[in-house]
Amino acid sequence: MSGKGRGRIEIREAWIISNPQVIAHLRHASQFARLTTVMMVRLERRCGADVSDETRYYSSSTHISVARLLRSKQQHWRIENSLHWILDIAFREDESRLRKNRGA
Repeated sequence: MSGKGRGRIEIREAWIISNPQVIAHLRHASQFARLTTVMMVRLERRCGADVSDETRYYSSSTHISVARLLRSKQQHWRIENSLHWILDIAFREDESRLRKNRGA
């Protein structure tokens, strides 16, 4: 999956393991009682000559397709970013000079 926005190109690739026999061999898998799916998402961002690369890992107790995983991750960040906009604009959070242990 790829996309353009804010002058950059983003390329997302995702892999999913949902085979219980494979998951059973993962380190610490026994600590997650209902672990069903392990996901890896690789994100590459290109902005002009600058290229950054991130790898993220997720675990889930449900079976999920790669396409659904990528859509849900994008929706999560859309919601997250819109909430921060409200805090920054409506509540003027960025303008606050209160710092840790300095407020009432």
